[in-house]
Amino acid sequence: MERDTRAVPSGTALVLVLHAHLPWSLRRGAWPHGSDWVGEAVCEAYLPLAATLDSLARDGVPVKWTLGITPVLAAQLTVPDAPAVLRAYTAQRLAAAAALRDDATRSSAERTLGAWWHAHYTQCVARLDALDWDVTRAFAAHVEAGRVELMGSAATHAVLPLLATDESVRLQLALGRLAHARTFGAAPRGVWLPECAYRPRGWWQPAPWAPSPRVRDGIDRFVREAGFAWTIVDAHLP
Repeated sequence: MERDTRAVPSGTALVLVLHAHLPWSLRRGAWPHGSDWVGEAVCEAYLPLAATLDSLARDGVPVKWTLGITPVLAAQLTVPDAPAVLRAYTAQRLAAAAALRDDATRSSAERTLGAWWHAHYTQCVARLDALDWDVTRAFAAHVEAGRVELMGSAATHAVLPLLATDESVRLQLALGRLAHARTFGAAPRGVWLPECAYRPRGWWQPAPWAPSPRVRDGIDRFVREAGFAWTIVDAHLP
């Protein structure tokens, strides 16, 4: 999870943009960069984030967040075997926490830590049960209430300025937008450019030694063509 807070002119509101992405990790083993990575992100980032939104809503605190969920991440949270992956992860964590909590050879501090983690993962399971083990549902009510605006991204998180053809850039953005609409029920207005990578219009060649440099349109043109209204770039790029 990346937080992007840009400097804004005096007298304007802070813009809070949260970006959520994981490389494809399912069916690649469990640890460290397999299914455990997905489970950890769900229980340590996405569910706590949704719980914070729930708490703010109950307390009547007005919030306006922008949250980017990439198509790659959304797919991992909604594929048919996602619930089984999350059940296995939380079951393993609950067992490990209980073992630490109940181990008489451990210090009092270690047993207290085990109890804390056991309560944490018990709460995660309860939240996932309420969501029918579909994490994307955790943000649905907040989107509908206007507290959260969801951003889309490129289909496979490709670094767009490095793609060799304009057709590849167009396809990444078009399919990313369609995938977002299929998952969340509406096309996104904003797009998170993978790695915030932006290239303005100008001369381009794939490598200094490559022949025939040519003028290519900037990424902003492809963003507009795909139907997005806005994006975010690093401060030194505009």
